[in-house]
Amino acid sequence: FVLQSDCKYRFNSILNTNEKFENVGVERINNLRNRLEIIKKAKNEELNYDDETWNFITSNQVDEIFPFILKRYTELIEKSDANPDSYNKFNKNFISFVDSLAESKKINLLYEKIENETNHKVALYLTKVIKELNLFDFEKNNILLKNSDFKKQKIGLRISTYDKAFYDKKDIENLVQTKSFVST
Repeated sequence: FVLQSDCKYRFNSILNTNEKFENVGVERINNLRNRLEIIKKAKNEELNYDDETWNFITSNQVDEIFPFILKRYTELIEKSDANPDSYNKFNKNFISFVDSLAESKKINLLYEKIENETNHKVALYLTKVIKELNLFDFEKNNILLKNSDFKKQKIGLRISTYDKAFYDKKDIENLVQTKSFVST
């Protein structure tokens, strides 16, 4: 019983959910163990990002390793021209990974990373992901536009030209507000 309770606690904390595990199949337990192992290896910079790993983190939405992926691939992002095949493979896998996440999760991860990222090339790469996935978010972009760092403001201005997946009436008001903010 103690082991069962401990497993429930560990798996629930990994998933950040309130899901209760009354009857857990072996496949689900193994999946959660794999997830935990991948997170641990990513944190320790020991994760091999092969096709199997990319498939697992994408299909299981292992968003906890988002910052570790960027850390691992920073040099490739910075020097994308030097190794275009590797860059294109990474880019395809990364965009699929981000796209697999819940809408609010992908927006939060991308915009918060841009806001806090000190490497300008990585921040610019993330803007390309936002553009590709049509993830313009008025409120998050407003934070960038009002940032005290001029480079972040420029990134916010760039993102202001990107599209959303869909628009509603409130967006018209937000776009007019962005236009007036940018023109002042």
